Amino acid sequence: MSIISLNTVIKTVGLGTTGTATAVEERKLSPHYISAERTLRRILGDTLFARVVAAAATPASDVPADELIDDYITGFLSWFTYKRSLPGLAAEPSRNGIHYKNDANTVQADKSDKDNLKGVAEDTCDEYQGDLIAFLDNDACATTPVFPEYKTDTGSANDDERYAARQTFAGIVTPRNYRKRPRGQRWDENGYPYED
Repeated sequence: MSIISLNTVIKTVGLGTTGTATAVEERKLSPHYISAERTLRRILGDTLFARVVAAAATPASDVPADELIDDYITGFLSWFTYKRSLPGLAAEPSRNGIHYKNDANTVQADKSDKDNLKGVAEDTCDEYQGDLIAFLDNDACATTPVFPEYKTDTGSANDDERYAARQTFAGIVTPRNYRKRPRGQRWDENGYPYED
């Protein structure tokens, strides 16, 4: 069960009108959507992730989880999927190699154009992820948290040493560039912490 549909991803990031010839094919997005949900599971933990999936399957059964999906998770999943799928949207492999669509009515984007698009998608994804983590951290500090599973879930099946070594101060894994993190929360390219 997916939390949001690929049509929602297409609409959220503005990839064309769904169901028309200008829309991006869902098959180009679906492998990257799976990756987005796996990353979300690491952020939320298994228990809260299961609650969100159940809320997505039966809307209006868990209003706080529905609001979490609408306000934070939809944007994160959509932009994460988009940033991961950009290279495949530009070119597609076949048995004869990797090819770009090129006809008399199109101008092929060069590498710098694609890098700019990817940079914008990464920044937007990071913003949504940061908003989601900040919201959950603030909720966890409340007297009666709405999502108590967030801080109490310690047995994630997806944890591994590599992710444990790259946690932020809040204990949440984020794929942001280490240079963008505050002092005292940066790692070198080998994953070791260092101070500025």
